[in-house]
Parts: sequence; C-alpha cells; structure tokens
Amino acid sequence: SYAFAALTALEEVVLPSTLESIEYGAFYGCTSLKKITFAGENNLKIINQSAFEMCNLQGTLELPSAYVISNYAFAGNKNLEGIVTSDTLLSIGEYAFAGCKKLKDVTVTAPKVKYGTYTFTGCEALKEFYVNAAVLPEGMFYECEALTKVTIGPDVNDIGPFAFRTTAVNTFEIQ
Repeated sequence: SYAFAALTALEEVVLPSTLESIEYGAFYGCTSLKKITFAGENNLKIINQSAFEMCNLQGTLELPSAYVISNYAFAGNKNLEGIVTSDTLLSIGEYAFAGCKKLKDVTVTAPKVKYGTYTFTGCEALKEFYVNAAVLPEGMFYECEALTKVTIGPDVNDIGPFAFRTTAVNTFEIQ
C-alpha cells in the first residue's frame, strides 16, 4: 500500500507485462505522473483503491484486461481525457473517475458493469455515455455539466437518486 505515494517528481511509470494488480494507493498523490506505459502487453486486471488518485495522467488510458477499477482509482486526474476498457470489465468503483475534469471519451464495452456511486461526478467534459448496468447508482453523472446524451441499455432497471443532477442531458435513448 502507498508504495510510491507522493513522489511528486515522478512523471512516467513503465510497468511490466507480468503485472496484474496495482495495489491500494500505490501512486496516490504523484502529482507530476503524466503517463503509464507497459513493457509489452498490458495484462493489468485489478486497479485497487486510490491507485492513481490525485496524479496528473494525461491522454487516453487503455485497460484491455481490466476486471476491476476500484473506488477512487483515478479520481482527481484533471487532465485525463479518455478511458478504454474491454469486455473483461466487471466493475468500476465509487468515485473512480471523480474530478477528472477533461475526461470526455469513456469506452466500456462489457455487457454488464457494476458501477459505484458518483463514479463520474465532476467529469465536466463528458458529453455522451452508453450504459447497460442493472443499476445506475446514486450520483453516477453528478456535475457532468457537458453531458447531453445518455443511451440506456436493455438491462438497466434502476436509476439512483441524483444520477443525472446538474448535467445538461437533453436526450435519453432507451434501447
């Protein structure tokens, strides 16, 4: 836990292809950390709580093998612009991307992902989202001020309070 936390001069991390899990708070508060790359294939399956919280990740982060993105995993990465996951993803935790102000492109292709509360709160640049989860939890898109279109998949059967509070949603497409 917190193995490399608060290394404020750290700008890039090169992770081995054998790495499957980033531990709790591993890079928490590495405020200069802009880039994560992999030496070979990206086999990262579990990103634990607060693993990259309050870093300065930029661009698009590809997580092709991820099963779990835990609570606060990427919270506060104000310059992160995109996340791409795959069909392996099972869950995204509470506040996982909270405060990622420039996050505009989120690709979740897994058929049924469990989302935690306030997953994308404060993602001010997010404009569109497709979701097919049994539950859209409380505050999922709270303060996503640019969000105008949400496509809701056929498996959604519960939408929590304030899921879309202070958004600009003008179109819901229900499949």
